Amino acid sequence: MASIFRLSSRVSRQFSTWRTLLQRPASPVRDFTQSNFTLLDSTEKLEEETLSWYTPDSFYPVKIGEVFQSRYQVIGKLGYGGYSTVWLCRDLQSAYPTIKQQCEDSPCSRQHAYVALKVFERNFAEGQRETEIYHHLNSLNIVDHAGVKLIRKALDSFQITFAEGNFECLVHPPLGMSLYDFRTQLRAKVLPEKIVKLTLTWDLFQQGHLFYARDSDKKSSDAHHLAEMIAIMGPPPKEVIQNSVYATEFFDGEGLYELRSSRGPLLIIK
Repeated sequence: MASIFRLSSRVSRQFSTWRTLLQRPASPVRDFTQSNFTLLDSTEKLEEETLSWYTPDSFYPVKIGEVFQSRYQVIGKLGYGGYSTVWLCRDLQSAYPTIKQQCEDSPCSRQHAYVALKVFERNFAEGQRETEIYHHLNSLNIVDHAGVKLIRKALDSFQITFAEGNFECLVHPPLGMSLYDFRTQLRAKVLPEKIVKLTLTWDLFQQGHLFYARDSDKKSSDAHHLAEMIAIMGPPPKEVIQNSVYATEFFDGEGLYELRSSRGPLLIIK
């Protein structure tokens, strides 16, 4: 028993030593002030600015190159939603080793971690609620369930504080499972032809998005988004309409809804 304990301690120390050697020092903050970015017309509304409920003080003005928590440096915008914006950041303090069976260079190549930073609207209650949900999921510490890897987790959370209120922030892995990771899990290590066709057909032949979700003034519109979805996939089941708190905004008591989308007049029947 004593020999087993000594062996275990030795392995643990060796693993700790290798982990220290493979770690990369914190990155310096990149300087974006000299970058030749194309300046956009400040009078033209873009992305979240086109939302009907948008106000400049409700969304935090994230800037390229900005560093949060002395750790996450913004390098680009990933997208936006109704009540948040999402940004790609370099984690200046964290890195993970890329270990191959045989390292081509010495020491082994190591790359810094990239994260997605989600910044909620100012004083947005759903942002606080979402943060609490992720804290709960992280506290469960479930490792043996088949679906654990399919649930996104929050790597970190913090607030941007102003006198007028707080902006809740969540830090996530930048992507879910990549196509490469998915392929390596398959027995043949090759993506099935049917899946490739499903994911690429529309982009290859239509050269555009499946849904535009814009009204005649090119403003984001939930009503038009819903109309386009139903025009292609058909109306939702009656049970879905009955259980949705937003159904009354689009459907009457009989499940009927009429609107004009970018594809022409639509009459949706239950």
